[in-house]
Amino acid sequence: MLYIGSTDSNETAKVRRAIAERGLSSHMNDTKWRALCTAVAEEFPFPPPYQVKCVLSDMAHLRAAVEKSATVAAA
Repeated sequence: MLYIGSTDSNETAKVRRAIAERGLSSHMNDTKWRALCTAVAEEFPFPPPYQVKCVLSDMAHLRAAVEKSATVAAA
């Protein structure tokens, strides 16, 4: 998995290739992201809900995992 500041050049190359293939783009630079994260942490009285979406994840794999956990929870 790629983390900010990662030095794994192979992983970075995979992520950059997937971004280019899927036509993804960033709408916020690091400064704006840091300002947003700081504001959320300081201003919200509760941890906000969020969704994680990974560039290299297989969406079919994620859907199957969600369906499986929903089935287990319903049982």
